Amino acid sequence: MDYSLIYIPHPNKESAIKTAKILIEEELIACANIIDAMTSIYRWEGKIVEEGEVLLLAKSKSALFLKIQKRVEQFHPYTCPCIVAISLDQGNSKYLDWVNKSTQNI
Repeated sequence: MDYSLIYIPHPNKESAIKTAKILIEEELIACANIIDAMTSIYRWEGKIVEEGEVLLLAKSKSALFLKIQKRVEQFHPYTCPCIVAISLDQGNSKYLDWVNKSTQNI
């Protein structure tokens, strides 16, 4: 079984919490960590933008990524949300077994 850490920035904590709860309720992710007070700097529509964001880090099976991406795109407030997966090469086997049991069977 392959696992991923999914990186999804949000404009505020409420948006990140909403996303985490939906994905957990639908068994698409096992767990989410929400990190406040991140500064993002990027180019958007020809301008360099600097703004505060909140980071949601989710843990799931790699095979569920496309479902997660499609679901988040349905309600994320950004028109072009960053939803990227980082493959987990290693991890605590008991924890990864819990992730497996806490998410949809595939």
